[in-house]
Amino acid sequence: AYDAQLKSDIADVKNTGGRLASAITAARFLSNFTGDWPWAHIDIAGGELYGGGSDDTKRSYLTKGGTGLMLRTLVEYLRNLA
Repeated sequence: AYDAQLKSDIADVKNTGGRLASAITAARFLSNFTGDWPWAHIDIAGGELYGGGSDDTKRSYLTKGGTGLMLRTLVEYLRNLA
């Protein structure tokens, strides 16, 4: 079902299937290029950018721009594996 969202009339494959199921379709897109190599798609888009909008007081610990939120989570996960 997700592969159908990546079909294109003019390209081998589209790099987006739209907003619905975007993490899944992104992973399906990447799978076209990984072959048998083990890999993982980690969707970090949700909390990765902070615009400093009306919820500033809720996130006063963040500066405007890239947050590194999921990068910190990934580093902690890898530390726990070691």
